Amino acid sequence: MTKEKQLYDDLISACIRKEARAQKELYDLFAPAMFKVCMRYAQDESAAQDIFQDAFVKIFQNLHRIESSAHLPGWIKKIVVYTAIDFLRSSAKYAQHQNIDQAYQLASADQTVFQQLGAEEIMSLVQKLPPRSRMVFNLYVMEGYTHKEIGELLQINEGTSKSQLFEAKRALQKAIEKNERIQMIG
Repeated sequence: MTKEKQLYDDLISACIRKEARAQKELYDLFAPAMFKVCMRYAQDESAAQDIFQDAFVKIFQNLHRIESSAHLPGWIKKIVVYTAIDFLRSSAKYAQHQNIDQAYQLASADQTVFQQLGAEEIMSLVQKLPPRSRMVFNLYVMEGYTHKEIGELLQINEGTSKSQLFEAKRALQKAIEKNERIQMIG
């Protein structure tokens, strides 16, 4: 048994027994990375904190359900992502609709544009996207879900997922171009 797997086994068992030390250790181990995931989905830090808190409550409530401690990091991330989806779904802003036909007529954003920025700059721009576009962008680009999987998760059709991704890329490209013009002037 690897050292990491043993650590996870011990932490899970102790957390299930509701040992505060183990809960803090598990939290400390995963909190920084999972908060970054929350920030990608949320529009601001306050919303990210709400998602983060709800996710960790669910994590601690459901640790007894994990099938293998080897899956712990992925299992935790999945709960965080699903919690973010639920949070955004419950938001009134999520219900906004996009013109799908218009989105299909436009060209997709150039991926090389995104490679020119740092991670913090991209995260800041992603946070400014409309909720549904932000969610689809994160699920597709950051988490690696297919449009079919995204459609099932968000209860939308595959075409809507594609158009939302396109809208997100287009909005990000415009924001990046605007940022570049400002930097050239300044």
